[in-house]
Amino acid sequence: IDSGEFLDPHDGMVDLKTKTLRHIDDSTFVEDPLRIYRGIQFCARFGLVMADETKELCRGMVEQGALEELSIERVYEEFKKLLSKSDKPSMGFYLMRELGVLRYFPELEDLIGVKQDPIWHPEGDVWIHTMMVVDEAAKLRVGDDRDDLILMFGSLCHDFGKPSTTEFIDGRIRSRAHEKAGVLPTKSFLARLTNESSLIDEITPIVANHLAPSQLFKDNSSKAAIRRLSTRVNISKLIPVAKADFFGR
Repeated sequence: IDSGEFLDPHDGMVDLKTKTLRHIDDSTFVEDPLRIYRGIQFCARFGLVMADETKELCRGMVEQGALEELSIERVYEEFKKLLSKSDKPSMGFYLMRELGVLRYFPELEDLIGVKQDPIWHPEGDVWIHTMMVVDEAAKLRVGDDRDDLILMFGSLCHDFGKPSTTEFIDGRIRSRAHEKAGVLPTKSFLARLTNESSLIDEITPIVANHLAPSQLFKDNSSKAAIRRLSTRVNISKLIPVAKADFFGR
């Protein structure tokens, strides 16, 4: 402090300027596999690029099954930070895919390559659409921890039913009743992250009814139809997910 000399043994200032996330020691990094998830959410939250050698180390740890020793509580905390504090959560999920982490979340991995009708989804497959939706949802967070978590998980899971329902019918790609089909994989996915059943119970009706707002509007439905919807799902929490779904394309 007295001399004003800046000590930077790992060239951290260079990485800060280039927005690079880099580990500094192989042997200590691998001691806690949670650092893989932490690195993923850091990259998404702060707009960082993971260094190639850090990616290689993380990928090797994933292949060796290092993530299997982590408790769901610790993993859940990193997911919450990724979803609630990132302007572009998609950066984290793309990095998960690159590092092989999606092998532990088949409901997400199954979205990759599932085709959609280009009239409604010119952006590409269900994976790309979902990534765009979570980024749109991030713009709609209100600062309430629980409501924001319901919004973000609802947006992430909203099309989990498409892999099992997508068919080519009469010359078009269709995913009939994918909303209802998404309930079971949503429960499976969330149960792998949290034991909070009340949270899961709030998110699954949103997945099951995420198309209802646009359908009711399109059909100019009656107030009675809207009241019936309100008996199935919290409409104030459904609307932001439906909005993110609409703009995520």
